[in-house]
Amino acid sequence: MPGLVIPLGLRRGYHPDAPVHPARPTRLRLVDDVPGTRAWPVRLCSVRILRDSDARWHHEPGLLVHAKAADRIPGVAKLAADLGLERFVVTGNDMTAACQVRAPAGTAA
Repeated sequence: MPGLVIPLGLRRGYHPDAPVHPARPTRLRLVDDVPGTRAWPVRLCSVRILRDSDARWHHEPGLLVHAKAADRIPGVAKLAADLGLERFVVTGNDMTAACQVRAPAGTAA
């Protein structure tokens, strides 16, 4: 399946008690607002090794997004900003890129 893969978390921020956007309506909004994308509900997990060699784990409900082309990234970024995400990673087509997200003006992330 050529194209790009973009895991998007559904939790606003990183705090375990932060609100979580529901997968189904968020998925429907994505595919309606960003033609050329598909998405599946998933459980995302990441680990970061800290300076003292301890591991910091983060897990949350999310969407695994498939975009046909890089020109879909701005639409995905807009949705990510609306969800309160700070960043996401895009992989595929022999590339990996981290995208930082800015909340729309007048909103709190």
